Amino acid sequence: MGLQRYFPKYDDYGAYHWEECDRSARRFNPPLVARYAAVVRRVSSGQRVLDVGCGDGYLMSLLSPLAESVTGIDPEPAAIALANDKLKDYHNCSVNVGSCYDLEFPDNSFGSVVMADMIEHVDDDDLCVQEASRVLSPEGTVIVTTPRRRQDRPIGRDHVREYTADELAQLMRRWFAEIQIVGLWPLNWSKLYRTKLGWRAIKILARHCGNPFDREGTDTDQFAMLLAVGRQPRKQTVG
Repeated sequence: MGLQRYFPKYDDYGAYHWEECDRSARRFNPPLVARYAAVVRRVSSGQRVLDVGCGDGYLMSLLSPLAESVTGIDPEPAAIALANDKLKDYHNCSVNVGSCYDLEFPDNSFGSVVMADMIEHVDDDDLCVQEASRVLSPEGTVIVTTPRRRQDRPIGRDHVREYTADELAQLMRRWFAEIQIVGLWPLNWSKLYRTKLGWRAIKILARHCGNPFDREGTDTDQFAMLLAVGRQPRKQTVG
Protein backbone atom coordinates (compact mmCIF):
# COMPACT_ATOMS: atom_id res chain seq x y z
CA MET A 1 0.00 0.00 0.00
CA GLY A 2 1.26 3.48 -0.83
CA LEU A 3 2.12 6.19 1.61
CA GLN A 4 0.38 9.52 1.94
CA ARG A 5 2.85 12.34 2.30
CA TYR A 6 2.61 14.99 4.96
CA PHE A 7 2.87 18.66 3.99
CA PRO A 8 3.05 21.38 6.66
CA LYS A 9 1.14 23.94 4.56
CA TYR A 10 -1.82 24.08 6.96
CA ASP A 11 0.52 24.51 9.93
CA ASP A 12 2.26 27.32 8.03
CA TYR A 13 -0.65 29.09 6.29
CA GLY A 14 -3.82 28.14 8.16
CA ALA A 15 -7.13 27.87 6.29
CA TYR A 16 -5.69 29.56 3.21
CA HIS A 17 -8.28 28.28 0.73
CA TRP A 18 -10.98 30.27 2.52
CA GLU A 19 -8.93 33.46 2.27
CA GLU A 20 -7.89 32.90 -1.35
CA CYS A 21 -11.53 32.46 -2.42
CA ASP A 22 -12.56 35.74 -0.77
CA ARG A 23 -12.75 38.34 -3.54
CA SER A 24 -12.03 41.14 -1.06
CA ALA A 25 -8.86 39.50 0.27
CA ARG A 26 -5.38 40.51 -0.83
CA ARG A 27 -4.59 36.83 -1.50
CA PHE A 28 -7.65 36.39 -3.74
CA ASN A 29 -6.86 33.58 -6.18
CA PRO A 30 -9.01 33.55 -9.38
CA PRO A 31 -7.66 30.20 -10.68
CA LEU A 32 -8.57 28.49 -7.41
CA VAL A 33 -12.08 29.95 -7.50
CA ALA A 34 -12.52 28.71 -11.07
CA ARG A 35 -11.28 25.23 -10.22
CA TYR A 36 -13.76 24.86 -7.37
CA ALA A 37 -16.59 26.22 -9.53
CA ALA A 38 -15.83 23.61 -12.21
CA VAL A 39 -16.09 20.83 -9.62
CA VAL A 40 -19.31 22.14 -8.07
CA ARG A 41 -20.98 22.40 -11.50
CA ARG A 42 -20.55 18.66 -11.92
CA VAL A 43 -22.07 17.55 -8.62
CA SER A 44 -25.77 16.73 -8.81
CA SER A 45 -28.02 17.95 -6.02
CA GLY A 46 -29.27 15.73 -3.22
CA GLN A 47 -26.31 13.33 -3.18
CA ARG A 48 -23.99 12.06 -0.51
CA VAL A 49 -20.61 13.53 -1.44
CA LEU A 50 -17.10 12.46 -0.37
CA ASP A 51 -14.26 14.99 -0.62
CA VAL A 52 -10.97 13.05 -0.59
CA GLY A 53 -8.14 15.35 0.47
CA CYS A 54 -10.57 17.93 1.81
CA GLY A 55 -7.90 20.14 3.36
CA ASP A 56 -9.38 23.07 5.26
CA GLY A 57 -12.90 22.29 4.04
CA TYR A 58 -13.60 25.23 1.74
CA LEU A 59 -14.79 23.10 -1.18
CA MET A 60 -17.06 21.24 1.25
CA SER A 61 -18.69 24.56 2.16
CA LEU A 62 -19.55 25.11 -1.52
CA LEU A 63 -20.94 21.60 -1.88
CA SER A 64 -22.98 21.73 1.32
CA PRO A 65 -26.03 23.58 -0.11
CA LEU A 66 -26.29 21.04 -2.94
CA ALA A 67 -25.74 17.82 -1.05
CA GLU A 68 -27.62 15.56 1.31
CA SER A 69 -24.32 15.25 3.19
CA VAL A 70 -20.65 16.06 2.58
CA THR A 71 -17.93 13.95 4.16
CA GLY A 72 -14.30 15.03 4.04
CA ILE A 73 -11.14 13.09 4.75
CA ASP A 74 -7.54 14.26 4.83
CA PRO A 75 -4.35 12.71 6.25
CA GLU A 76 -3.25 15.94 7.94
CA PRO A 77 -4.60 16.55 11.47
CA ALA A 78 -3.95 20.30 11.13
CA ALA A 79 -6.18 20.45 8.05
CA ILE A 80 -8.96 18.52 9.80
CA ALA A 81 -8.80 20.83 12.83
CA LEU A 82 -9.17 23.86 10.56
CA ALA A 83 -12.00 22.27 8.59
CA ASN A 84 -13.88 21.36 11.77
CA ASP A 85 -13.67 24.96 12.91
CA LYS A 86 -14.66 26.49 9.57
CA LEU A 87 -17.51 24.06 8.96
CA LYS A 88 -19.07 24.14 12.42
CA ASP A 89 -22.20 25.88 11.07
CA TYR A 90 -22.50 23.54 8.07
CA HIS A 91 -24.57 20.85 9.70
CA ASN A 92 -24.50 18.35 6.84
CA CYS A 93 -20.67 18.35 6.74
CA SER A 94 -18.31 16.06 8.68
CA VAL A 95 -14.55 15.63 8.47
CA ASN A 96 -12.09 13.03 9.72
CA VAL A 97 -8.44 12.10 9.41
CA GLY A 98 -8.23 9.35 6.80
CA SER A 99 -6.27 7.80 3.95
CA CYS A 100 -7.23 7.79 0.29
CA TYR A 101 -5.81 4.26 0.10
CA ASP A 102 -8.20 2.82 2.65
CA LEU A 103 -11.51 4.68 2.68
CA GLU A 104 -13.39 3.52 5.75
CA PHE A 105 -16.79 3.43 4.07
CA PRO A 106 -18.84 0.58 2.62
CA ASP A 107 -19.04 -0.05 -1.11
CA ASN A 108 -21.45 2.20 -3.04
CA SER A 109 -21.67 4.79 -0.23
CA PHE A 110 -21.54 8.04 -2.24
CA GLY A 111 -23.18 9.59 -5.27
CA SER A 112 -20.15 11.80 -5.94
CA VAL A 113 -16.49 11.48 -4.98
CA VAL A 114 -14.34 14.60 -5.40
CA MET A 115 -10.53 14.64 -5.53
CA ALA A 116 -9.52 18.25 -6.16
CA ASP A 117 -5.79 18.70 -6.78
CA MET A 118 -4.69 15.87 -4.54
CA ILE A 119 -3.87 12.94 -6.84
CA GLU A 120 -0.60 14.53 -7.95
CA HIS A 121 0.59 14.24 -4.34
CA VAL A 122 0.04 10.50 -3.80
CA ASP A 123 2.52 7.68 -4.36
CA ASP A 124 -0.04 5.08 -5.46
CA ASP A 125 -2.49 6.88 -7.70
CA ASP A 126 -4.00 3.62 -8.99
CA LEU A 127 -4.98 2.45 -5.51
CA CYS A 128 -6.37 5.90 -4.74
CA VAL A 129 -8.66 5.83 -7.79
CA GLN A 130 -9.60 2.20 -7.12
CA GLU A 131 -10.83 3.12 -3.64
CA ALA A 132 -12.81 6.05 -5.06
CA SER A 133 -14.52 3.69 -7.52
CA ARG A 134 -15.29 1.20 -4.74
CA VAL A 135 -17.18 3.65 -2.53
CA LEU A 136 -18.98 5.25 -5.49
CA SER A 137 -22.52 4.16 -6.30
CA PRO A 138 -23.07 2.48 -9.70
CA GLU A 139 -24.78 5.64 -11.00
CA GLY A 140 -22.29 7.96 -9.33
CA THR A 141 -19.59 10.33 -10.56
CA VAL A 142 -15.98 10.84 -9.54
CA ILE A 143 -14.43 14.24 -10.27
CA VAL A 144 -10.64 14.71 -10.34
CA THR A 145 -8.67 17.90 -10.95
CA THR A 146 -4.91 18.02 -11.35
CA PRO A 147 -2.28 20.21 -13.06
CA ARG A 148 -1.42 19.24 -16.64
CA ARG A 149 2.18 18.17 -17.14
CA ARG A 150 3.93 20.72 -19.34
CA GLN A 151 7.32 20.90 -21.00
CA ASP A 152 7.74 24.63 -20.34
CA ARG A 153 7.96 24.32 -16.55
CA PRO A 154 9.05 21.83 -13.88
CA ILE A 155 6.48 19.85 -11.93
CA GLY A 156 5.01 21.61 -8.93
CA ARG A 157 6.46 21.64 -5.47
CA ASP A 158 5.57 18.50 -3.47
CA HIS A 159 4.07 16.80 -6.54
CA VAL A 160 4.91 13.13 -7.00
CA ARG A 161 3.85 13.32 -10.65
CA GLU A 162 1.84 15.38 -13.09
CA TYR A 163 -0.23 14.00 -15.97
CA THR A 164 -0.84 14.57 -19.62
CA ALA A 165 -4.47 14.21 -20.67
CA ASP A 166 -3.71 10.77 -22.11
CA GLU A 167 -2.00 9.61 -18.92
CA LEU A 168 -4.88 10.77 -16.75
CA ALA A 169 -7.38 9.11 -19.09
CA GLN A 170 -5.43 5.84 -18.91
CA LEU A 171 -5.47 5.92 -15.12
CA MET A 172 -9.18 6.71 -14.94
CA ARG A 173 -10.15 4.16 -17.61
CA ARG A 174 -8.80 1.36 -15.46
CA TRP A 175 -11.53 2.00 -12.88
CA PHE A 176 -14.34 3.66 -14.84
CA ALA A 177 -16.11 2.49 -17.99
CA GLU A 178 -16.97 6.05 -18.99
CA ILE A 179 -14.56 8.98 -18.68
CA GLN A 180 -14.34 12.56 -19.87
CA ILE A 181 -11.29 14.83 -19.76
CA VAL A 182 -11.50 18.60 -20.18
CA GLY A 183 -9.05 21.45 -19.74
CA LEU A 184 -9.34 24.20 -17.14
CA TRP A 185 -7.37 27.44 -16.80
CA PRO A 186 -6.65 28.74 -20.33
CA LEU A 187 -2.91 28.58 -20.88
CA ASN A 188 -2.55 32.16 -22.10
CA TRP A 189 -4.20 33.49 -18.95
CA SER A 190 -2.18 31.12 -16.77
CA LYS A 191 1.09 32.37 -18.23
CA LEU A 192 0.00 36.00 -17.83
CA TYR A 193 -1.01 35.33 -14.21
CA ARG A 194 2.54 34.29 -13.43
CA THR A 195 3.81 37.81 -14.24
CA LYS A 196 3.67 40.59 -11.67
CA LEU A 197 1.55 42.88 -13.82
CA GLY A 198 -0.71 40.06 -15.00
CA TRP A 199 -1.27 38.83 -11.45
CA ARG A 200 -2.58 42.25 -10.45
CA ALA A 201 -4.62 42.86 -13.59
CA ILE A 202 -6.35 39.46 -13.55
CA LYS A 203 -7.38 39.90 -9.93
CA ILE A 204 -9.04 43.21 -10.79
CA LEU A 205 -10.74 41.65 -13.83
CA ALA A 206 -11.99 38.65 -11.85
CA ARG A 207 -13.32 40.83 -9.05
CA HIS A 208 -15.30 43.21 -11.22
CA CYS A 209 -15.91 41.79 -14.70
CA GLY A 210 -15.65 38.01 -14.77
CA ASN A 211 -13.10 35.32 -14.08
CA PRO A 212 -11.05 34.49 -17.22
CA PHE A 213 -10.10 31.15 -15.68
CA ASP A 214 -13.71 29.94 -15.86
CA ARG A 215 -13.38 28.87 -19.50
CA GLU A 216 -13.12 25.13 -20.25
CA GLY A 217 -12.25 23.20 -23.41
CA THR A 218 -11.53 19.79 -24.87
CA ASP A 219 -8.22 20.82 -26.49
CA THR A 220 -6.34 20.20 -23.27
CA ASP A 221 -3.00 21.41 -24.67
CA GLN A 222 -4.44 24.94 -24.48
CA PHE A 223 -5.09 24.66 -20.73
CA ALA A 224 -2.96 24.41 -17.60
CA MET A 225 -5.29 22.21 -15.55
CA LEU A 226 -7.08 18.92 -16.24
CA LEU A 227 -10.49 17.83 -15.00
CA ALA A 228 -11.52 14.19 -15.29
CA VAL A 229 -15.03 12.83 -14.78
CA GLY A 230 -15.46 9.09 -14.27
CA ARG A 231 -18.75 7.18 -14.39
CA GLN A 232 -19.82 3.52 -14.32
CA PRO A 233 -17.24 2.40 -11.74
CA ARG A 234 -15.47 -0.90 -12.23
CA LYS A 235 -15.45 -2.75 -8.92
CA GLN A 236 -12.82 -5.34 -9.84
CA THR A 237 -9.36 -5.22 -11.35
CA VAL A 238 -9.29 -5.23 -15.13
CA GLY A 239 -6.47 -6.76 -17.08
